[in-house]
Amino acid sequence: VLLHAAHERAHAVGDQLVSTNCVAFAMREYFDIGTRNLIRSADEQLRLFRSFFDAVDEHALLAAMHGAHPLLREGGGGQAQRDRRRAFIDELRAFNTSTGCVCAARGMLLRAHEHLLCRLGEHIRFDPLLIVRTDLLRWSLSLYSDFKEGLQRMPQFIQNYTPPRVHYDIKLLEWVASNVAIPYWKSKANAYRTLTRCGLRPRLLSSELFDETQLLQSSLRLSLLPCTRGLSTTLESSQLRRSVQRIHPNRISAYVSNAAEVFAHFGQTAYPSFAQLLAATKGGNTSGAFFTWTSEVGQTYVVRWRGVEVEVGGGGGAA
Repeated sequence: VLLHAAHERAHAVGDQLVSTNCVAFAMREYFDIGTRNLIRSADEQLRLFRSFFDAVDEHALLAAMHGAHPLLREGGGGQAQRDRRRAFIDELRAFNTSTGCVCAARGMLLRAHEHLLCRLGEHIRFDPLLIVRTDLLRWSLSLYSDFKEGLQRMPQFIQNYTPPRVHYDIKLLEWVASNVAIPYWKSKANAYRTLTRCGLRPRLLSSELFDETQLLQSSLRLSLLPCTRGLSTTLESSQLRRSVQRIHPNRISAYVSNAAEVFAHFGQTAYPSFAQLLAATKGGNTSGAFFTWTSEVGQTYVVRWRGVEVEVGGGGGAA
C-alpha cells in the first residue's frame, strides 16, 4: 500500500512497480473515499481492501471487484464515471498472468487514514509504504500550481505539456509551504508513528532519491524477491509504462522567473524539516531544528535555525 499526498512522484513509483511485472498494482486511486469512486465510508473502504487482497488470483479479483466495488457494481453515471469504470476494468485485466504479469504481490496507490490500515493489518499481512518529498523548496513550487489561479493543475498527467516560466508570488508560496506542505509532513510523520505502534512495518520512500535515479529503493526490490531476481537495475524506456511525466527541469530558473527571490525566502525562513517532525512524533530531541533547500546549481543545504550551515552536498534535492 503506497500512501501519498500530492506532487510526490507516487505515480512514477507505481509505474516502476508495474513494469517489474511482479506487482499487480492499482494505480489510479480506485480505493479512495469519494464521489468519483462511489465509496462512501471507511467501513466500505476496508471491505474493499479485503476483497482486493484476499482474491486468490486475477480471475477471482476481477469477479470480487465487480461484486464489491460500487464503481463497477452500481453502473450509470456520466461520461467521466464511465471512463473511470472502463479504465479500472482494463487495469484489473492487465494483472492477468497470461499477459506476462507474474504478480507475486498486489498493491494500490492510496489516500487513507492510518487507523484504517491498522484495522486492515489485523486481517492480512502487508507493507505500508510512505513516499516523502523532503526538499520543501521544490515541493512547494510543485504544489503552488494547485492554488494559483491561471496555472494548470496536475500538469504531470498531460502528455507533452511544457510549463510556462512563472513569477512566483512569495506570499502565496510561503502559504503553500506553511499550510500545505508542512501539514502533509506532519500527517505523514504521525501516520508512520501510528502504523509502527499497531505492529505494522511502514517504510519511508524518498521521492528525491527516486527522482534522481529512477530506481526503486533496494529495500523495496528485495521485498519482491524472488520475483525481481535477474531484473536489470534500470528498465528500458520501452518497457516502462509512464502514466505521468516529469514537468519541471532540475534548473529552477528555467521555470521560475524570480528564482533569486525564491531562494532568498527559503534561505532566510526557519522552516522545519521532515526529519525534525518525524523525530518529534517519536518523542525525540528536536532542538536546533533544521530545514532543507536546494540551490540553483544542485547543492543541497541543511541549515540550522540560527543560520549556521552544517551540511553541503551534491544531488538533485535529496537530503
